[in-house]
Amino acid sequence: MSIKNERIKVTLKDTKERRKQMECRVYTVKLDHSHLNQNSLKILKRLFLEAKWLYNYCVGHPDVFSIDDKIKAVPVKVKDQFELRQLRQLSSHMRQSIITRTQQNIRGLARVKAKGHKVGRLKFKSYVKSIPLKQYGNTYKLINGNYLQLQRLPQQLRVNGLEQLPSNCECANATLLHQHGDYYVAITTYTSREHKPAMVVPAKSIGIDFGVKNQLSLSNGVHI
Repeated sequence: MSIKNERIKVTLKDTKERRKQMECRVYTVKLDHSHLNQNSLKILKRLFLEAKWLYNYCVGHPDVFSIDDKIKAVPVKVKDQFELRQLRQLSSHMRQSIITRTQQNIRGLARVKAKGHKVGRLKFKSYVKSIPLKQYGNTYKLINGNYLQLQRLPQQLRVNGLEQLPSNCECANATLLHQHGDYYVAITTYTSREHKPAMVVPAKSIGIDFGVKNQLSLSNGVHI
């Protein structure tokens, strides 16, 4: 196990150094709601529900930094008592990312407080809007230029907007979003600066005047 962990550590370090020389951009694509079957809709809804349970459990835990990311059930307050709820749809990577993100938020508040600013505590949430997808090829992956596969979801999800991604980009982590009743995936990409397309600089500028006789009069003599 120690050899495997050391190999992973070296790989992550190499990747981090290589990406320092690359351009980072985030592209947001939308899941095609019309192509989602009832089972996928049910799983997606359950994902965000379980994410809320886990987040609130972290916020209410006396020592969030001691929480085991392999946790499979959390207590949820229902009226005046707690019920144990199973985390059936959140994958191990998703659980780990939610716990890590909460820990990072607490560290961030501590740094702000250390600078003399007044900060409050993390608050419980009635809903969660985002779920981190930490590893491309495992937590999620792109298929055939039009589809996306999420861990624990049997259906390949048709998405709109993948044409935004450069052909030579390297996909990293992503975030599953739930906004206004629709689902999106914000994909972090890295692209080599050597292959960055040159910026197109126009040869000249044109002035535009709005008028009555002509709606638009251009400085090159064209009237519209």
